[in-house]
Parts: sequence; structure tokens; C-alpha cells
Amino acid sequence: MTFAELSDIVRRECGQDADQVLRVICHQCAGESIHVPIRSIRPEILPTDTPKTIQARYRVSKTTAYRWVNAWKP
Repeated sequence: MTFAELSDIVRRECGQDADQVLRVICHQCAGESIHVPIRSIRPEILPTDTPKTIQARYRVSKTTAYRWVNAWKP
């Protein structure tokens, strides 16, 4: 994604505040690269969750569900 594409999205969502947000991004993050995750928040993994319940709840692959359970189960 280019900065121009990001600018279009920010302008569409923020309206008049977009220019200020974009100026701050340019000022504080010039030359940086970021990774934009597929999900905006971390999935909630409960102590009773199994890979099968995670797979059904978040509609992810079996491998992803196993990885999430192993990484984030309390």
C-alpha cells in the first residue's frame, strides 16, 4: 500500500481531520514501513477454548487455530 492509498482511506474515514493526521504520520514516521494485520484486534482465547472452537468462532484454518490456542491460552 502506498501513502497515497492510505491518504485516500484516512480522508474517506476522518473527513476534515485527515490532513492533520496525515501530517503527523509524515512528521513522525517518515521513511518507515509498517505491517497491517488482517485483524485489528487480538483474538480472545478463553481457558476452555479448543482449536475447533477457535476455528469456528474466527473462521480461520485448523493450523492457525492450533497456533493461537498454543500461543495465547491463559
